[in-house]
Amino acid sequence: MCVKKCGIDPWMVVPHGSYLLNCGSSDDEVLRKTRETLVDELKRCEKLGLPIYNFHPGLLSLVLYTTFAIC
Repeated sequence: MCVKKCGIDPWMVVPHGSYLLNCGSSDDEVLRKTRETLVDELKRCEKLGLPIYNFHPGLLSLVLYTTFAIC
């Protein structure tokens, strides 16, 4: 655990995911790439001993977002 060796509290380190991730995409290729990237980033956090990870889940679509925003 890299952070522990350096005397850093792992709960004080918050890695931030890429803004390019879109877990709500309806495009199969975008969703596939997003899932692969998210898994890769979470595995990296695990290797570093970091228990938390911050990311933005993305947007389903403008039509759905607008519908939910109006309701």
